[in-house]
Amino acid sequence: MLGLVTLFVACFAGCTAAPLARPAILGASASAGFGCEVTADDGRPYLADMEAVYQAMVRGWHDDPIFLADAGFYSRARQVPVEQMNAALARAPSLIVAVDYLFWPVYSSRPADLSADAIERDRLDALEQALAQLDRFHGPVIVGDIPDMRTASGRMLSLRNIPPPSQLEAFNRRIREWAARRPAAAPAVVIPAFDLGRAIESGAPLPTSFGAAPADDVTVYVQEDRLHPTTTGLIILLREGLAGLAARGIIDADSFRTDLADIAARLPAEARAADSRREPGLWTLLSVKGKLEEFDDAVEQKDCDRAAELFDQVMEKASRLKRSPHEFAGLFVSFTLDQYRRACPDAHEALRRWRDRLDPAIERPVPDPWPFDLWISFNSFINEEHRTTDRARRMKRAGVPDGFAGTLQDAAREARFRDPAAYLELIPSWQTQLDQHERIAREIADYWRTFARSDEWPKYAQSSYDHALKTARSDERRREIEAKRDSYFDVERMVAFARSAPLDDIAALERALRVTGRTDDERVVRARFEALVGPEQAQAVRERVEAQAAAQKPKAAAGS
Repeated sequence: MLGLVTLFVACFAGCTAAPLARPAILGASASAGFGCEVTADDGRPYLADMEAVYQAMVRGWHDDPIFLADAGFYSRARQVPVEQMNAALARAPSLIVAVDYLFWPVYSSRPADLSADAIERDRLDALEQALAQLDRFHGPVIVGDIPDMRTASGRMLSLRNIPPPSQLEAFNRRIREWAARRPAAAPAVVIPAFDLGRAIESGAPLPTSFGAAPADDVTVYVQEDRLHPTTTGLIILLREGLAGLAARGIIDADSFRTDLADIAARLPAEARAADSRREPGLWTLLSVKGKLEEFDDAVEQKDCDRAAELFDQVMEKASRLKRSPHEFAGLFVSFTLDQYRRACPDAHEALRRWRDRLDPAIERPVPDPWPFDLWISFNSFINEEHRTTDRARRMKRAGVPDGFAGTLQDAAREARFRDPAAYLELIPSWQTQLDQHERIAREIADYWRTFARSDEWPKYAQSSYDHALKTARSDERRREIEAKRDSYFDVERMVAFARSAPLDDIAALERALRVTGRTDDERVVRARFEALVGPEQAQAVRERVEAQAAAQKPKAAAGS
């Protein structure tokens, strides 16, 4: 009902023709703006996806587009068209924009054991299913036909993915036949992506509705992968679709902008606005949650092919978030990745591939926090922490951006044994580090010694002992606990346990100063350390830290 009211108000006010009032954008990576970035007035890059292009092109009042395009379309070419249409219809759109909606049903990978005839039948069947989904919408549709992607072979596509020319011609005839049968009030405008692509690759002028556009430089319209359009390419695709609606009398010819330079100038602000509307996004969070549950099941069952597919789907959505979706998300990611790595031998390559895909976003002057956290986690799990250290050092030298002090501290802690010089560079200063760890160690000791004088201490100590017995995994371990029962009531044992982390940090700082030749500074740390806990305990902590450093050497070698 709300969608009908929106359309009525739009028409009554005369702001925008009703079909443009509430668009839904469906499709895959091209519509999702893959590789298309523009710099906004805040100096930061933003994805120029089809939502931003629509906003920059369409005049007058209209709802923000219902944006459902998904760069992970390729991995589930049968299911995604249904899911996207279900989601669109639930929000009563006035127009469907689906420029690359039909691409992956034809181009997606097929099983290697299928014959050529079986592959052709499967492609046609998948195309028919996607067209049937578009027919569920009883309004105007803008959709692209199937381009010839032979020039992308060896880049983003395997040659086996690419239909022969005769199939492409048959598929595109079928799309035109389908469009011709649509009602006049709900037409399907077919963007001739095949003809445009052929003109671009041959260097011929593009036959657009607004005159021939020069095509002597392919990279103006298509990215280097020869698969995804540039921002100019996206603009031309949507402009052709809107021109088709205008030619049919569905919208006014002046309801959208046509000048490429004018649209491009408006695009950065619209890309920034679209980005701010979408993150983190309830729809994204809910879909990630559902896929994560499926992913967990696949990992638990060691169904590694399914796990790899689901991991890609989760990452396609999760990597678009700018901020952490939950305060414990980082811990959850570490646990999940560890389970994946243990269950599936190919997990290492999946993590590396996604780390590499995140690289461009991480190299921005100020990367978004959540992708940066994911990138750091991937580096850790594939034993390439040195990349985290290198990036953190460059950020530190350029001036630590707001909100990244904790991230740099984490990077420093990770590097303290593997690269002591980087560790010392990343911490605020060794004096500040020492003051902080010393203060924490004193506060911990004061807390537990005060608590031990309260009436609650015996009850707490007994509870700790009982819990240790209950969770012991063997009779031998249970006997060890029973033999050390008195230690559970020893407050100094609790103090030593609770402050082991800050004491380890002090010993690691002392070690870093020593191995980098800063002996005067090392002596200061050594003296304060021994004054804090005594020479004997300080030496025991040093030995423990040296063992930790030795244990990291094989890992550091693997990542170098």
